[in-house]
Order: sequence, then structure tokens, then C-alpha cells
Amino acid sequence: MRRVIGCATPAVLAAMLYACAPVDATQTARTQLVGMPKADFVSCAGEPTRDRYFAGKEELTYVRTEKHDNKTFTCTAEILFYRGHVEHVSYSGIERPIFGPETPCSNIVNTCLR
Repeated sequence: MRRVIGCATPAVLAAMLYACAPVDATQTARTQLVGMPKADFVSCAGEPTRDRYFAGKEELTYVRTEKHDNKTFTCTAEILFYRGHVEHVSYSGIERPIFGPETPCSNIVNTCLR
């Protein structure tokens, strides 16, 4: 008896290609850093550019600027802490790897990933 394998839908093919893509540190950090104590985060990421408190939470902001081919790229990472632990990680600027696996954003969080 012969098996017939049907055609994959475009959505399935896209998911398969995405699964093979290199892992981006910025996306991994969004989940892996949640729950990390503030002291541990600061020890691996370094001192923040800004620190602010609001509504019982603390937000550390890191800004990194890098040059590639005479162009300047900047990333701002905001790490939100609640009760002394990472609650949320967000970015603005160059987030996706466009010059290989490293970007200004990934360089902020790479040293903290386990």
C-alpha cells in the first residue's frame, strides 16, 4: 500500500521555514529573561542608560549605537521590573538581525541569556 503525502499549505510552509531560521537573541530574551532578579540582570547587562520608577514598577533603559558601512544604528531596550524581577522586555530601533546574528538590541541582552 502506498501513502500519498498532500501538499502543504502556504502557512505550513512558512512555519517550517521560520522554524529553521536562526534564533534571534532579542526574541529569546523576551521570554527567557522574565523572572530574572534585577541584581542578576544588571550584573550581566551593565548599568542602564536610564532608570525610572512608576506605578510600583521600575524600568531600566539601555541604549546601544553601532556603525555598519558608515551608517549608524541605534536600539533602545526597556526592561520592566516588578517586585525586583524582570516582567517585560521591549525594544525600539534595529531589532532584527540584518548584519548577521548581532544587532545593537541583541548586544544588550546576549550576555544575560542562559
